[in-house]
Amino acid sequence: MSRIAVIYATKTGHSEKLAKAVAQAVGCAAYNAVNISMPINADLLFLVGGIYAGKSHPEMIRFAESLGGSAGKKAVLITTSVSVSNRSQPDIRRILSEAGIKILDEHACAGSLLFLKSGHPDTEDIAEIVRRAIEIKNQFENPNP
Repeated sequence: MSRIAVIYATKTGHSEKLAKAVAQAVGCAAYNAVNISMPINADLLFLVGGIYAGKSHPEMIRFAESLGGSAGKKAVLITTSVSVSNRSQPDIRRILSEAGIKILDEHACAGSLLFLKSGHPDTEDIAEIVRRAIEIKNQFENPNP
């Protein structure tokens, strides 16, 4: 069985909520990027973070940068954002690509801020992210010939 880890960075708690649901579903631990001081020994990383004022969380960027020399690892990006037009993490994608880490997939869901999109990510958002994470884990552990 391969080693899998979920890493998250959050300001609002939404990414933590998603990360813990994914970790439970795929049978691994969820780590807060703020508290990581040593390398994560995993072949598949689920990176869960929000977009804040158009940028990835600084601690997620710091974590991604710490993965230099990790060629062969694979990653899945899970992003929350209030903005419909800004739900990707180009900075993280670039950093991972430069480190030789292949991005298998990227999923986004609504986050909320104050009264905007209140209640998101909701149970449907979480269920969809978890469903996809399980599919990716299964494909990763049992690749088709």
